[in-house]
Amino acid sequence: MRPDHVTPEQWQDAFVGDTLFLAEKYGAASVRPLVFRDHDLALTMAGRAGSTFAVKWFVHHHDIVEEFNWPHRVRMEQLLPAEWHRKRVRSIVDADAPVPHVVRVARNPFRRCVSAFVHSLRQLRPRRPVAAHLGREPEEAYSFIEYLDAMATLVPTGGCDEHGSLQTSLIESLVGTGSVHRIEDGIEGLRALEAELGLRPTTDEAYAALRGGSTHATTYVDDAPSAAAGPVDEMAFTPGRDVARTIPRATHFLTPRAIERIAAIYAADFDHLGYAPELERER
Repeated sequence: MRPDHVTPEQWQDAFVGDTLFLAEKYGAASVRPLVFRDHDLALTMAGRAGSTFAVKWFVHHHDIVEEFNWPHRVRMEQLLPAEWHRKRVRSIVDADAPVPHVVRVARNPFRRCVSAFVHSLRQLRPRRPVAAHLGREPEEAYSFIEYLDAMATLVPTGGCDEHGSLQTSLIESLVGTGSVHRIEDGIEGLRALEAELGLRPTTDEAYAALRGGSTHATTYVDDAPSAAAGPVDEMAFTPGRDVARTIPRATHFLTPRAIERIAAIYAADFDHLGYAPELERER
């Protein structure tokens, strides 16, 4: 049943509103949840935060055979419009079904922020508001620290897309987050979640398939750029769709000042998702 404090309009928006609509209406980008067929569960995710894994994991637990060229196309064109999924959503919106337990797939905000920056260099939609904030054309170069300056304004006002927004959704703001799977917790964390939710445990082989096959083609370099080039967070990168672009690894972008700014911009994520706002360096 719909919680008493939630209006029918809010309840419907949480399950059927698309990202742009929700950002304009509620001031925050929010990805439409996927509702499990045979369990009272709703899966939420955010761009650059394990969303590809989340879609594949959902499909895995529905025994759907699918070639994952691009999982989000499967989500948008096959899962959300599916008759069984539409009926499940309608039963929840009409208050016939129980309030679902909300499951969030999450990623460390530091790593995610660098990933979102790189994504903005490749894709026009997330880049447009950044360029506008910086007073530049979308084709002009910008640095990671300039990107953070833009996000400090865009995130609180819902001015960025779902790849840079907070890792939350409208349904979570209405009923809270029931469970969180942090992708850094690996297969043991996933199996613990599945046991909690009453789902069959994912096998080692299935987990390897879920975590593999990413279509995000970024060529990272292991060594930091020469000190003569200046701090990596100040290096300006020219936008483009070149999949062969070489980008320094996330750790090189995460300078002390960048860490401080990310911790402030995404403070709600660190608190909500249980991440420490101090960077744990890779061993």
